[in-house]
Amino acid sequence: FLGISNEPQQMSCAITLTTINLPYVVEDYIVNILKYEHSDVEFIITGDNKTPNGIENYLNNLSNKYNIKIHYLSINDQIKFLKEFPALNKYIPFNCIQRRNIGDLYALKNSYKKIIRIDDDNIPTNDDFIGFHNIVGTNLNGTVISSNNGWYNICDELIDEDGIDFYPRGYLYEKRWEKTTTNKFNKKVKIVLNAGLWLGDPDIDAITRTNRNINAIKYKNSFKNNFVLDVDTWSPINTQNTCYSSEIIPASLVLPHVGRFDDIWGNYLLRKVIDVMGHYTSYGKPIVIQERNEHDLWKDLEQELNGYKFGKYFIDRINEIELKGKTYLDCYFELATNLDALIEENKSIFSKVTSGMKIWADTCSKIIN
Repeated sequence: FLGISNEPQQMSCAITLTTINLPYVVEDYIVNILKYEHSDVEFIITGDNKTPNGIENYLNNLSNKYNIKIHYLSINDQIKFLKEFPALNKYIPFNCIQRRNIGDLYALKNSYKKIIRIDDDNIPTNDDFIGFHNIVGTNLNGTVISSNNGWYNICDELIDEDGIDFYPRGYLYEKRWEKTTTNKFNKKVKIVLNAGLWLGDPDIDAITRTNRNINAIKYKNSFKNNFVLDVDTWSPINTQNTCYSSEIIPASLVLPHVGRFDDIWGNYLLRKVIDVMGHYTSYGKPIVIQERNEHDLWKDLEQELNGYKFGKYFIDRINEIELKGKTYLDCYFELATNLDALIEENKSIFSKVTSGMKIWADTCSKIIN
């Protein structure tokens, strides 16, 4: 079925990415995985129209060299795989990073317990990459942070080389620079998502980048390896160095048609469901280094403006909704239905969000049921 290796055998962890380059970073992750003696990890890589022709040979050579399975989903493989899910096939366009959803869906169908989303410019450090992400699915006794304004800047835990304060991409501008009071306490919580942070060129927005460069040189470790945000205290979650328990994948669509808020808005929706389910998100380790691919900052800015203009409106509507579902799948579909009824602004964009949520929920329902 796939260009490389046999189908997985209910492995513990899948690392997924999509790329239009030869993903040299995969070898860096393999070396890290073998260094820390993890044997239950496989890769799922989703191609696109612009992915180089030599990728299958490159990945096959890596697979043979290190004796690790790498599943490459070519365009033809994706078309075959999505025949069972025609609505999703029609919804996710080509030539976009949101094709990573197909790799995640493939991982869900093949019963991986954890799915780690990375980008092809995220380089692992000396951290035990898999080991730190393995807190997902466990009950962690750690530091939980709550804030009086409902937001916490996770980038406060990173030190810029010039001592500049900065915020992650997607953090509401209405909440930046507010004077806030935080409360920190220890609590045993179930972690279903771990968002590892980044040194080097961190995940900040184009407005910040056009002002000046940020170079994150150190993770503070203020709360040891990881910290947890309390229910109703939010911060952005992207899809770089981010580990998901398989149970939350039915609420984890990376949204097409919303520019550079594809992962941010998608994970705000997920975070709503995580809160309702009584589970938690952690931040911190493992740390990766982002050696950012070349970007046109003005194009990035254009693709972020709608997200910032309507971000607070979107979050406010999400927080108005009371969910009654008992599973991630049910809550996600319920959230989409309620958003349809509530949202009155920016309808041309938000209607694509809610229709995609319903398609994703229906697709995941066919897989897990």
